[in-house]
Amino acid sequence: MTSSVNSSPLPAEPVRKRWIAAALPPLFAMVLPIGQLAANRSLISSWWLILTAPLVAAAIGWTLAAVCWLAIRAPWQRSLVATALVLTFFGFGHLQNLAGDNSRFSTPLLLWLWIGGGLSLAYWLRAWPAQRAEHVCRWGVLLTCFALVLQVGTLALGLSKDTSLLPTKDEPARRLASGDRPDIYYLVLDAYGRQDVLAELYSFDNEPFLRELEKRGFTVSRQARSNYNQTALSLASSLNLDYLDRLIEVSPRLESRLPLQLLIMDSVVDRQLRAAGYRTISLATGYSYTQRRRSDRFVPLTPWDEFDECQLALADATILGPLLRDRSLRAHEARVRGGLAAIPDLAAREAGPKFVMAHIVCPHPPFVFDGQGKSVWQTRTLADGNHLVGPYFSRERYRRCYGEQLRFVNSRVLATIDGILAKSARPPIIVLQADHGPASELVVESPDESNVVERFGILSAIYTPPALGLKFADDHSPVNTFRLVLNAVCGTNYERLPSRCYFGLWKRPFELTDVTDRVRRGGAAEGRHLARD
Repeated sequence: MTSSVNSSPLPAEPVRKRWIAAALPPLFAMVLPIGQLAANRSLISSWWLILTAPLVAAAIGWTLAAVCWLAIRAPWQRSLVATALVLTFFGFGHLQNLAGDNSRFSTPLLLWLWIGGGLSLAYWLRAWPAQRAEHVCRWGVLLTCFALVLQVGTLALGLSKDTSLLPTKDEPARRLASGDRPDIYYLVLDAYGRQDVLAELYSFDNEPFLRELEKRGFTVSRQARSNYNQTALSLASSLNLDYLDRLIEVSPRLESRLPLQLLIMDSVVDRQLRAAGYRTISLATGYSYTQRRRSDRFVPLTPWDEFDECQLALADATILGPLLRDRSLRAHEARVRGGLAAIPDLAAREAGPKFVMAHIVCPHPPFVFDGQGKSVWQTRTLADGNHLVGPYFSRERYRRCYGEQLRFVNSRVLATIDGILAKSARPPIIVLQADHGPASELVVESPDESNVVERFGILSAIYTPPALGLKFADDHSPVNTFRLVLNAVCGTNYERLPSRCYFGLWKRPFELTDVTDRVRRGGAAEGRHLARD
């Protein structure tokens, strides 16, 4: 007689229960970053981020569940405790944003209160009866799955609007002899306002700085105006020598700025100059749409330059946010100081001819410098316009901090220019230009309520070797900058375009309103009152 040992599988129901219980923490962890991306679709810089952010969050959820497994054997209670810890980890930044910079609670106190509340919730959930815990877990899995589907659908709809880049016909470029090709420096000072705007709204006299530029041979266009009110819109246009409606076909309802990023990374200026024998060099900015990693040389300035502001915003929403926020602000300071200091070194060390682009996110917020360049950290965010003025800052405080930061920028810019001129083997071309103006009276979703003269009035100062004979109009705008430069350097035949001003909404940047007439006829103080005809 033979005997056998029966090895029957585990009952299906307990296995299913364990999987349902184990699924809740990672699913809930995925909901939070996907929800943040869905709410900020206009900041998404790559599809890769959409894939990796929820996977990293799920891994953190699984890790917290595994830690709970060491202390709690009951699956349903363990699942709820792990979910409470997930909420504690991922939710602090949202609480801090709700509290705002004017909160009476300091960040460390708020953090400890949040951690204490999360641990208290976890301890309370651990003591729940199994039946109640199971009921909540099952409903939790169902609701988080529904939320994920809804958020992914929202993302897909927001990012899949019809869009295509229009073919551009580059003008034939001459490959000049090496000695005839000046180095070209494109220095973009973010949100640097025009002198009349600074004088009237900010009580800031910028004439001494402008006179110093003119002494060095710069042409200062004192009525210069930007063609667009946002960085990505403005640089996509200036680097491609045209208005966006002639560069891209896109739904006005598209929220993503990815098409603009493509135009900035692979621009007409890059192609024309490479055809003429130039190397392209770009400095890190910390701003995803101007991190021009496709340049022949990309110059990182801090270890944080591997991350863009959208990735940092996701990390900032976690319990690690206070630590990361301080480090990212220090990195921002380092990029401003280091970027301006590095440019003269490139003039000396990098063989020409070369095209060097540096987008310096200053005097744009965050306001982290006083007039002497000391760290003050008045704000900790890139937010501008009515995203900053009103919720956190008074208009008067904004203008005061902007003026202090501008005073510091002016001193550093003059030192940078002097370094470039001193270390250049032959006279270079230096384009010192803003992407748009400041934003103390900007309403990001309303051109009618915004002071468009303030937002579109910009600094534009350009140095060129006298032999090129370049002339720039007093009302020069960026769309024409490289049309004129390339004509002189590469022998192209671009025509000067009429200067137009277009206001894009923040959430829908391609929903553009022509505000040219308001910008032309309004003074700085009246710019907010001249509604569209």
